[in-house]
Formats: sequence, C-alpha cells, structure tokens
Amino acid sequence: MIIPDVLPDLDTSQIIINLGQILIVIILFGVLHYISRKSLDEIGRRRGLDNRVINQIRLFEKYILYTIATLTILGILGVDLTVIATSVGVAGIAVGFAARDIISNFLSGIFIIIDKVYVVNDVVDIDGTYGIVEIITLRNTQIRTFDGNIVTVPNSQVANNKVINMTSGESKLLATTSVNVGYKEDSDKVKRILEDSAKSIEGVYLDEKHSAKFKQDELDIETLGYRVTIFYFVDAHNEPWITSKVFNRAVKKMIEEDIEFQRQAPRVTFTRSLGEKDE
Repeated sequence: MIIPDVLPDLDTSQIIINLGQILIVIILFGVLHYISRKSLDEIGRRRGLDNRVINQIRLFEKYILYTIATLTILGILGVDLTVIATSVGVAGIAVGFAARDIISNFLSGIFIIIDKVYVVNDVVDIDGTYGIVEIITLRNTQIRTFDGNIVTVPNSQVANNKVINMTSGESKLLATTSVNVGYKEDSDKVKRILEDSAKSIEGVYLDEKHSAKFKQDELDIETLGYRVTIFYFVDAHNEPWITSKVFNRAVKKMIEEDIEFQRQAPRVTFTRSLGEKDE
C-alpha cells in the first residue's frame, strides 16, 4: 500500500498541532493572495493594461500560490514529497515539452507588457502586419489591419521579429507624401502645393507645434526629374486614407498649374545590321 509508506501514524496531539499549522498556512497564503491581487490591480491601472491581461496574470498567480500552499500542507501532514516531486517532475517535463509554444508566448507576453513595446490603439508593423493594436493578451496580440481584418500574432513571433511602433501611445502619426517632378519645375512651388493640399484634408495636423518638413532627392540618371517629399502628422487610425487624399489633391492641383511630372530619359541605342563591316 502507498498510503502507509507516505503518511506517518499521527496521535491526537499531533493532529491538533498539524491542524493549527495548516490553518496558519491557509491564512498566510490567503493574505498573500489578497496582497497580490491588489498589487496586480494597481500595476494594471498604472500601465493601462487590458482587464483580460490582468485576469490571466491573476489566474497564473493563483495557480502558483495554490500549488505552493498545497505542497506546504502536505509537508505538514508528513507526506513524503520526494515521491510526489519525482512524479510531478517527470510529468512536468512531458507537459513542458508539449506546451513549449504556449510557455514561449506567455513569457513573451509578460515582457511585451512590462517593456511596453506597444499598447492598445498603437499603430504598429509586426513582421509585415500593419494595423492598430486591438487586444494584448499573455498569449497573443490582435491587430486590426486598415482593410478591416483581425490578425492574431503569437507573442513569441513578436519577440523574434522587428516591431515598428508608429505612435508609441500617441494619437498622431508622422506620414509622408512624395511626388516626382521635372527638373525645370520650381521646388518651392511644389512644396507649397503639397503643404496646401495637406492642410485641406481633415485629420492632418499642421500648426505651430506640428509644422511640415520637406525632403528633396535627386532621382537616378535615367530619370529627368527630382522627388519632393512632405512630412506631416495625421490621425494615426486613418493614415492610409488621409495620405491617399493628400496625394490625389496635390496631383490634381499640380495638373491645374501645369507642373510637369518626371519622365524617363529616352534611350539611344546603336545597332548594326547583319553583314555590315567596320571601315
């Protein structure tokens, strides 16, 4: 029988002492559980964590405390924990191997939350998935792309790939619009059209605090023109549509003002017909 080997004989006085110790353990771990929950609530409030994330951490914390409390009580009762530890160790290895992806996602989720790599409503690009962060859990991150799809990205994939956070908790995003024009065109005029076009679109922030910046680039030798790029702040959640409107408005205005767009330089090639000989 296993029970006689594991549980020792107990007299009445020892039972009373053990019950008292067990009661102390229950009270102690109850207090620890209460303090832990309050601490988690405070951390969640300060960091603005989603309630689902807090509930998952609570569940994880509860399982850990309950496991430690149970083992402590079994130790008080005189149970040989070596047998249990051996069995749990073997089972733990098997379970850990099978659940390694879940564990990896869980640990990555903790680091994402602690490091604040991104928060809900941030506009991010994770390994080519570009959109708005909808939900962050300990297992995955849900992103709503700008075409309306919900993409679930495992947190382990987030940890192992480059993450571009466009907003970092802000509601504005730095956007760009570029046009290629001919060499003879006045760059100041082109910049004015770009800035006026941006100002006319709702969702663009152009003021003393958010002024427009410009960049001018020479194109390759085969292109008869140069590129002008405007940098400006927009509503992050509507960036694709805003930049599209700015570009279309600028192109329309440039056509109205007879501004020539860049074009490819003609290629001149020399061919020799068959049978033709050098002089």
